[in-house]
Formats: sequence, C-alpha cells, structure tokens
Amino acid sequence: GRLPGAVWAKYEGRRRTWIEAGGTGEVPAASTTAETGGHLVGAAGLWDLINHLTDQLCFDWKLWRRVRGPGRGVVDQHPSAVVIEPDSVWMGDGVRIGPHTVVDASAGPVILDRGVVIEPFTRLEGPACIGPYSRLVGGKVSGGAAIGPACKIGGEIEASIVQGFS
Repeated sequence: GRLPGAVWAKYEGRRRTWIEAGGTGEVPAASTTAETGGHLVGAAGLWDLINHLTDQLCFDWKLWRRVRGPGRGVVDQHPSAVVIEPDSVWMGDGVRIGPHTVVDASAGPVILDRGVVIEPFTRLEGPACIGPYSRLVGGKVSGGAAIGPACKIGGEIEASIVQGFS
C-alpha cells in the first residue's frame, strides 16, 4: 500500500532525523496500522524493496516536491552537461554537475539532494534519488536507484538501494 500524504510527511521527519544521526540504530517505521487506517505498509522481504523501488520513487517524487518546493537550488552545472526533462529533476543547494554528464529524467524523476556531485562522464537515469553529499564518480546509474547520504558511487548501478556512507 501507499502512505497517505500526511503520514509520509511525518515519516519523512523521522527518517531525516535518523539519517542526520548517522543512520544507525533502529530504522523508523514508515507507519503504524492506526496511521494508515488499519493497513500495514511495509515489505514482506528485502526483495520487495527492490521490486517496488521504481514505483516508490515516483510516488515519493510527488510528495517530495510538495514538501520541499520546486528544487532549483544554487547549482553549478557545466555547459556541456545535459539535463533531459528538467521539470522532473529536483536539485538542492550546492549540487555540482560536471562536464560530459547526462541526467535523464525521461523514464522517471530524479532527486539530487543538497551537495550532490556528479563527476564527468556519468549518466544518471531516473527514477533515482541521490542523497545529500553523495558523489557519482563516473559510470551509469539507472533503472531505479536510491543512494543514501555521503556515498561515493562509481561503475554501473541498477535497481539498487545503497545505504548511506557507503
């Protein structure tokens, strides 16, 4: 099931607090059965997280923009960098997009949280969410990717969830 907007906003606050505390300890529950009208929202196993990742990223995109606004922070984008479907790309303050990179949101939205760095010769395809202060150092990220805060990612990543500080 999907989380109602008010429940998602409450969860987002708990999640952000957990991430800012280093992402250790018990993961905050997305919802309680009382918050969702008696429906348990969750995953039956780890593969459910991957199987539903692209749908969840697209769902989260709508709420992310509603809570955080249009997302055109102070961005340093090299003139040779290409952003496809820019209305489906959310960029926080301090995002740097290097030369000869592609951010392609034609298959789904892309969230680049504050301080994200995309180095030269990187292709990023949505749906994707790149956490704050993460760095993409070349290669391709596609097919649904959720990358936590302060990660350094290179090579080819597809349909993946990367824990923060990796």
